[in-house]
Amino acid sequence: MDCVKNIAFGQMIPQQSYVFLFDNGVTLLLHLKIYNNMPTIKKRLNLSLPESIDNALTNIASRDGVPTATKALELLTFALEIEEDIVLEGLALVRDEKTNKYVSHEDAWGV
Repeated sequence: MDCVKNIAFGQMIPQQSYVFLFDNGVTLLLHLKIYNNMPTIKKRLNLSLPESIDNALTNIASRDGVPTATKALELLTFALEIEEDIVLEGLALVRDEKTNKYVSHEDAWGV
């Protein structure tokens, strides 16, 4: 884990960097800085966005009448839900085989 210098307080702040490479050639670089005395309980992310993504995010946020950070959080939440669905679908496909024993609705729910 790297550290960056906090000029205001003269302390070193832990920083973790993540690089995401997408199939369309876009690279997303995330820098997560850990502050101990944050004015909020929410974690903060410092994102470096390509101009095209920044423009798209700004336009969508403007269209919906919300701050860019709010729209980014909404889209990130939506993306994580899609990722979860993909993982659960893969698990279901592994479990869904003709040789598996099936349980009736009444037996499963005690109806």
